[in-house]
Amino acid sequence: MLTGTFGTKVDATAAGFSVQTETAIADVIAVNDAPVLDITPNPTLGSVRPGETTQPMLVSALLGTAATDVDSPSIGIRIVAWSGGTWEYSLNGTDWIKVTRAVNLVPTAQVRFTALPTAKSGATAKVTYKAWDQSGKPTAFSRLAEVATVTIL
Repeated sequence: MLTGTFGTKVDATAAGFSVQTETAIADVIAVNDAPVLDITPNPTLGSVRPGETTQPMLVSALLGTAATDVDSPSIGIRIVAWSGGTWEYSLNGTDWIKVTRAVNLVPTAQVRFTALPTAKSGATAKVTYKAWDQSGKPTAFSRLAEVATVTIL
């Protein structure tokens, strides 16, 4: 048996080596890599007065280019926390559902915010989300979370 350090080349035509060949097959099993979310953009849905609602924003627009995934070209979000008023989402642009628990949203879904009538001027409403690759695997969500804001006028 010959030994050596990594990268050392050995002349296999010398004595001690067979002329027979053998083929090895390595199966590479794909794994789901978690999406990566860049949390530097500081997204916002704009500003509203108390009792008013922001314009709806597509999930894909909210993410912009901040989320990437080597396994999935289509990235959505998982809303994990919300505050400051009523956050809603729509899957069809017509029917709005109040966010009352963590929810996964596809890129074509929309989100919007309604400020409470009693909201204080200068307050900030927040929605916290992670990137979601829609795979259903344990690594479907980004490690980092981003916070999108709405300013109350």
